[in-house]
Amino acid sequence: MAASRRKRALTENEIRCMFATSGSSSSDSDDSIGDIDDNVDDNSSGSEFELGEIGDSSSTDSGSDIHNTDVPDNNLNNNSLQLDLNAVNGRPKAKRNRNYVRAPEIIWQDRDHIPNNVPFSGSPGCKVPNFDENTSALEIFSSFVPPSLITKIVEETNTYAEQSNPRPRLQKSGHNIPWNNVTSNEIKVFLALTVLMGIVRKPEIDMYWSRDPLMESPFFSNTMPRDRYRDILQNLHFNWNEHDNNIDRLFKLRPVIDKLNETFQANYIPTQDISIDESLMRFHGRIGFKQYNPTKRARFGIKVYKLNESKTCASGYTWKFKVYTGQDQDKTDDRPASSKVVLDLANDLLGLGYNIFIDNWYSSPELFYELKQHNTNVCGTVRLNRRNMPADLRNIRLQKGDIAIRSGEGILCLVWKDKKDVKILSTMHTALMVDTGNKDRQNNAIIKPQCVLDYNKGMGGTDLSDQLATTCKSVRKHIKWYKKLFYYLLDMAIINSYLLRKTLGGRMSVVQFKMSLIHEIVDATPLPEYRSRGRPRSLPVPGRMQGNHFPELIPATEKKVRPTKRCHVCAKRGVRAESRYMCDKCGNALCVHPCFKEFHLKNEC
Repeated sequence: MAASRRKRALTENEIRCMFATSGSSSSDSDDSIGDIDDNVDDNSSGSEFELGEIGDSSSTDSGSDIHNTDVPDNNLNNNSLQLDLNAVNGRPKAKRNRNYVRAPEIIWQDRDHIPNNVPFSGSPGCKVPNFDENTSALEIFSSFVPPSLITKIVEETNTYAEQSNPRPRLQKSGHNIPWNNVTSNEIKVFLALTVLMGIVRKPEIDMYWSRDPLMESPFFSNTMPRDRYRDILQNLHFNWNEHDNNIDRLFKLRPVIDKLNETFQANYIPTQDISIDESLMRFHGRIGFKQYNPTKRARFGIKVYKLNESKTCASGYTWKFKVYTGQDQDKTDDRPASSKVVLDLANDLLGLGYNIFIDNWYSSPELFYELKQHNTNVCGTVRLNRRNMPADLRNIRLQKGDIAIRSGEGILCLVWKDKKDVKILSTMHTALMVDTGNKDRQNNAIIKPQCVLDYNKGMGGTDLSDQLATTCKSVRKHIKWYKKLFYYLLDMAIINSYLLRKTLGGRMSVVQFKMSLIHEIVDATPLPEYRSRGRPRSLPVPGRMQGNHFPELIPATEKKVRPTKRCHVCAKRGVRAESRYMCDKCGNALCVHPCFKEFHLKNEC
């Protein structure tokens, strides 16, 4: 079978040759340019030229070789004919309007960097009035997930249920139940039960309502019926499908994402040290923006960029996040995608003297130069093959403990040899080496660059946030990606609530905070009366079989000093027996042995 031709884009010289040879042809010279113009118009819609076909046709007409670059200048009039190489190759030329100043060509010098750090002028801390250490978990959580968001979920869930299920549905249990509009209270309790499922882990949802003594959890069945919970879960929705314009990939969750980003930023302002990193929510379903990252434990999932506080007791607080949905479609900004993420997340904090810590996927001299122009300090690991990086450091060989430094345009580039080469870029550090206070196996002091120590301390915000969120996480397996992502965002809101409570003086753990939140939601939220189904859990227990019962003498009367009565148990058996004793609570006359014991232990008595 003949090998298929490989298509490639034409080079500028090849296109110039085409115009030159067409202009030199004898009989078709007037029409050749027009023919090529037609081909250019056709190809501008998305097709590509095949190199072999064009080469054959051109050689037939003019006898020239398309790869010949020695073309006379008089055959081409550059003033009258403007070549658009992208248009000829079938790709429309993007109109880029740079809205930022690219970093100048950095002249790196072999000397230390003298930083000019911008003083911090932010106002960090809790921004919600009247919040203190005695504020309840429910009040703090409600400031992050406000009633307006709950109302939006209620409206969209009811709308979706009415549109998709106009007739009663046959539940898994076999019950044919019509849809009843969900209320705000039910959504709150639904979320509380979902969070509790992250603490009390069971393989299947139905097991939380099981009556098996091995699996029984009465709290769930006493709070909400299983069918009602499954009904809400099935119809849970956050935005109206008919308003989807097929542009925003996060349309189904857009109200939740926008509201959480708003409350995260309004309730708390981070301290000076912040970090930007990505998190990966595990998801193996079908979705257009699923990512693969072998360095993450989940490996496959939805990537979320997060800006977190790095130090103080609120370390891990997510101040802003952005869900990655694929290649950036903004053609007006030719920054690298990694730089756009940093500038977008930190946009409202620029100019206040913040210290941003990032890893080597984001770091570049251009980004550091731009952040420095915005009075923002930045430090991070870097890849030496980035543009404008010092070329002489790429192949440098160092012994363990040695450093190599370069500086320029207010940026320090440092390579320190540990077990491997550690590459650091910083606008706020010198090449100072400090004693860590630890000893190696030979009892020698361990010395590291100050920028490396600060980076290790300042880069843990996002990892700590993920660690706290995975402690009894609410996320469960779902076919619908937006439901699983919603639970991920719900955990993020709970962790922010916990960290805000911690800054106010709270002393409980994450699990204790979640338990307190669940109790407060369930206790403060009245629910409708649900109709009971099926057989009762058990028959009512008679009063004679509850509590403590003791025999006592039948009290004397005017006629008898030592009265007797017929035994209640013996009378049922048809035996006539008199007893001087009775039960102090039941009031029935009983033989002390064995009738008294049988009467209080056996149902048939």
